[in-house]
Amino acid sequence: MNTPIIAVTVACTLLIAQRAWAGDIFTPPLSTGDGSATAAAAVNCRVLNTGSSTAKNVTIKLFNDVGVEQETVTADIVSLRTLSLTDLTPEGIVYCRVSGIVKNKARVTLCLLDADSNKAKCTEGVTGQ
Repeated sequence: MNTPIIAVTVACTLLIAQRAWAGDIFTPPLSTGDGSATAAAAVNCRVLNTGSSTAKNVTIKLFNDVGVEQETVTADIVSLRTLSLTDLTPEGIVYCRVSGIVKNKARVTLCLLDADSNKAKCTEGVTGQ
């Protein structure tokens, strides 16, 4: 039995597994409008856990276009359940950043909401950058 080869194989497997967890998910940026009556009244970032187990300590953050954090929430997401974060005072262009969940086990959606909290415009980001 060749112990160095087994050790290298185990080390590589651990590195690959860590990389799968390490990446954050970013949505494409959305413009919240020009401040007119038709502009978005709020933004909502939703994370669906599509995995078969609970995702622990998932963090959702909303940022404006200059990278200033607007809102944040951290919680566990049970399998096939959604955690969402809403900002009622979005600024200019916004995007959502999600960490703590495996990318291929999550579906992340960022929506602009009108004054009645109806979906006005949505975009999805399911891969990190």
